[in-house]
Amino acid sequence: MRDRIGLFLSKNPSESFTASEIAKRLKMPKGEVERRLKGLARRGRVAVRRGRYCAPKTVPAGPAVWSTRRLEATARSVGISAESLQRWVEERRRRASEEETEKLLYGILRDLEGSKGMKGRDVD
Repeated sequence: MRDRIGLFLSKNPSESFTASEIAKRLKMPKGEVERRLKGLARRGRVAVRRGRYCAPKTVPAGPAVWSTRRLEATARSVGISAESLQRWVEERRRRASEEETEKLLYGILRDLEGSKGMKGRDVD
């Protein structure tokens, strides 16, 4: 049924329909059509405007594009360039990975010292 709704909307890309109109044309229960349309809208396969459903204008982008768009939108809202924000994000990621690596190494050394009975001693 979900495919029938998507197919129907893709055949009529310039028009928008309410759930009851789609149900009448496809001869399906209105409640079922509404439930399916909500699910399709959540996944971005159907566009919704003021209670009317239509085929989406573009294909949904992947997660890499979402993060780039979000970064650009954040930079615009703050009033800085997207390039400087990207450099800052990359620097923070690099620092975080260095700090996590350092914490991991010190944790391993502490465990080794504890297992050898060297805890509490000044070891050079």
